[in-house]
Amino acid sequence: MFHRPDCEPDLIARFEAEVQLMSRLRSPYVVHVYDCGISRNGLLYYVMEYVPGQTVEDLVRVFGMLDQRVVIHILEQVCRALHEAHQKDILHGDISLRNIMVTEIAGTGSSSSCLTLGSPA
Repeated sequence: MFHRPDCEPDLIARFEAEVQLMSRLRSPYVVHVYDCGISRNGLLYYVMEYVPGQTVEDLVRVFGMLDQRVVIHILEQVCRALHEAHQKDILHGDISLRNIMVTEIAGTGSSSSCLTLGSPA
């Protein structure tokens, strides 16, 4: 969250643009945005889908090197999410281990990846 009076106008514009972009995506591999606004205290906020799990960064920190099959599975899902974004002229400005969430799908033993997204192309 950003306190609006302390924010530069370009930061506010980028925040609002990212919310608009994320709301256009429907991939099951992208965290969905439900709402956004400005609080009574002047804070910019957006309400996102809750994604239980850990970031890839956290998984590597806890478990060390991940199994090759797990990495391939995660990357396939990340690529699907990025493909949809790119089809809508959206570029991700910060693909990193901390921006990829991994959650276990109940009963399947597999994982699903979700990303936060960036800016227009």
